[in-house]
Amino acid sequence: MFNGKSIFISGGTGSVGRTFIRRLVEQYKPKRLAVCTQNELKQREVQQAFNTSGMHYFLGDVRDIERSHQAVGDGDFVVHAAALKQSTAAQYSPAESILTNADSAENCNADASDNAERQVGSLSPDMAANSGAERIAARPFVGMIPYGRQSLDQADIDAVVEVLQSDWLTQGPTIERFERAMSERCQAEFAVAVCNATAALHIACVAAGLGPGDRLWTTPNTFLASANCGRYCGATVDFVDIDPQTWNLDADVLASRLAQAELDGTLPKVLVAVAFSGQSCDMRKIAGLAERYGFTVIEDASHAVGASYAGRPVGCGEFAAMTVFSFHPVKIITSAEGGMVLTNRPDLAERLQRLRSHGMTYDPQQMTETSHGPWYYQQVELGFNYRITDLQAALGLSQLGKLDEFVSRRRELAARYDRLLAHLPLTLPGTQADAQSARHLYVVRLQLDRIKLSHRQVFEGLRAAGVRVNLHYIPVHLQPYYRQLGFTEGDFPQAERYYAEAISLPLFPLLSDEQQDYVVEQLRRLTE
Repeated sequence: MFNGKSIFISGGTGSVGRTFIRRLVEQYKPKRLAVCTQNELKQREVQQAFNTSGMHYFLGDVRDIERSHQAVGDGDFVVHAAALKQSTAAQYSPAESILTNADSAENCNADASDNAERQVGSLSPDMAANSGAERIAARPFVGMIPYGRQSLDQADIDAVVEVLQSDWLTQGPTIERFERAMSERCQAEFAVAVCNATAALHIACVAAGLGPGDRLWTTPNTFLASANCGRYCGATVDFVDIDPQTWNLDADVLASRLAQAELDGTLPKVLVAVAFSGQSCDMRKIAGLAERYGFTVIEDASHAVGASYAGRPVGCGEFAAMTVFSFHPVKIITSAEGGMVLTNRPDLAERLQRLRSHGMTYDPQQMTETSHGPWYYQQVELGFNYRITDLQAALGLSQLGKLDEFVSRRRELAARYDRLLAHLPLTLPGTQADAQSARHLYVVRLQLDRIKLSHRQVFEGLRAAGVRVNLHYIPVHLQPYYRQLGFTEGDFPQAERYYAEAISLPLFPLLSDEQQDYVVEQLRRLTE
C-alpha cells in the first residue's frame, strides 16, 4: 500500500506518530517520508531512531498552512497524527487546544484536497483533530479502519435539523412516519419503534406472555440482550448450539432438544432466533417446530434490516410472531440509537405500544371506566419508558431511503472478501438456504492448525496494523452472570469452538476497495 509512495505525517515525533513511522519503515519501503514537528529536540530523537533514506524533517507548526503545504509537496498520502492533548496548553486552555487541533486537521485536509489522487487519514488521539479529518470521509483513510461505522450524508443531517426546527422533538408525527415506512418496506402490518433493540426484545417477550416459571431459548452466539430479555421477565434462559456452517442457531439441534424437553416437561415459551451477521436461521423449520410445540418465535433481526428469507423481506412475519430490528450506528441503518418490533397481530401491536410508554393508554376502549375528558389517560399495566424520539425517527427515516444502496455495497464488499480470502487458511461465512443476508458482519474463522500464530496474536496483529477488527461474539453462557446460573465450558461446543477461531473484519458501506485490500494484505501477512 505504501511501497514507493511519498507520505507526509504531522506530529511525527509524538507517540502515535512514532508508532506509525516505526511500523511503516518495518513493513514498507516508502519513497519519501516527510515528518513535520514543532519540537526540535524530539525531531533529533526521531532522526536518531529512524536513520532511513528518504526521510525528511520539517520543523514547523502544522497550523502554518504555507509551511504545511511546502512539507507535503507532491506526496501521495497525508497522515495527521498531531494533537495538543498531553501538553500544558491542553490542561490549562482546553478550548484553545481543541481549536488548535481542529485547525491543524483542516490544514492537512486542505493539503490533501489540492490533489484529487492524494489520500488522507487521521491517527490523532484527539477527537477535535479527527473531526476535521472526517469531513472528507469520502476519501480513503490510511489510518485506523473500524470494523463498522455509520454512513451519514447531508440529507440525514437536514432531516434531523428539520425536526429540531419543528414543534415536535420527542413524541411527534415523524415516529409514525418511520414506523409506517418500515412496515411497508417489510410487508408487515404493524411496526412499533422504541429507544433501542434491547428494549424491543424486552417488550416483545412481555407481549408474548413470558414470565417467571417460563423458559426462553436462544443461541449462545449473540449479544447479551438476546438472552437477557428473558431474564428481565423472570424466565429461565437456555441455549441451543450453533450450526457449524452458518454459525446461526442449529434448527436440527433445536428439534432434538425440543423432543427431549417435551418428555421432560421443560418446553420453552419463547424462542429468540437470531439472524447472526444479517442472515436468517432456518426459519421455515423453526416455524414448523413452533407450531408443533407451541412456543412463540421472536426473530432477533438486529443485524438483518434489508435482508430477505424465502423471497420475502425479513420482518414480514411469515415465520415469526415478532421481529426485532436495531438502529445502532454500526448496524445497517441508524437512528443514532433505536429499535423496532414488527408484527402482523393487532393484539401484540396494541400491547407493544402500551408497554413502550409506561403501560398507558388514551384509548377509551382499553380503559376500565368512562373517560373523564380529552386529557384523560390510564395506566392499565406496568410498562416502561422505552419511547424513541422524533429526532431519532427522522434520522432513521432518512437512512431507510438509502437501505438498498447500503445493503448492495455490503454484499459487494462481502463478495470481494470471498474472492480475496479464498486461498488463505480461513473458514469463510456459510450460507443458509433461502436466506439473502444483509451482510452486517463479515466473520472469518482461523484454521489454527495451518497458522503459526495464535488466535489472539492474529487479532492483535491486525489491530496493531490499524485494522480495528472485533469478535462477535463471546458465547453468552460463558459470561460470569450465566455461569452463576449453572452454565460452563463444554455446554455448547460448536459455539465455543467458533469463539476460539472467529474474527470480524471491517465491513461498512464507506469502506473503500483500497482499504479492503489493505485488510486482506494484513490478514495474509499474519496467516501465511
